Amino acid sequence: MEPDQHFCINWDCPHFGKSGTGTIKVYSYKERRYYCVTCGKTFSESRASLFYHLRTPRRDVLEAIGMLAERNSIRGIARVKGVKPDTVLHWLEIAGAQAAAVSARLIHNLHLTQAQIDALWTFVKKSLGISPWTTRQQARGIIGCGPRWPCPVACASPVI
Repeated sequence: MEPDQHFCINWDCPHFGKSGTGTIKVYSYKERRYYCVTCGKTFSESRASLFYHLRTPRRDVLEAIGMLAERNSIRGIARVKGVKPDTVLHWLEIAGAQAAAVSARLIHNLHLTQAQIDALWTFVKKSLGISPWTTRQQARGIIGCGPRWPCPVACASPVI
């Protein structure tokens, strides 16, 4: 546990959003909780993450989400992981909400047309072969490389 990498989550605290100030200390190693010396508020290490309030080990959740990305069935994943299918659906729902929150936070105010998105993706795919640190063999492991799927933007907009 590294308290220097975390910051106080209390909006009223003068150290809100400032990591590395030395004001965050370990509250409980077992529960993986921290506290702010300045305001006294406690918070969980996994707050605002995919793993918040999950009792399942992180590795199992990540493996299940990886299996979902590879288009395995929900019942098959539940059978392999030894959980109920509803649990796998819950993990999928949490992962989707987290991805939407991250996208909304990082990607906004972009007024792109479908043609611009396609051109950008074409540039990225062509650049994979040119880059000295990536080859086509390595690119297969990158999310998004592979058979083309309809873009969510195209699905949301009417076809002209």
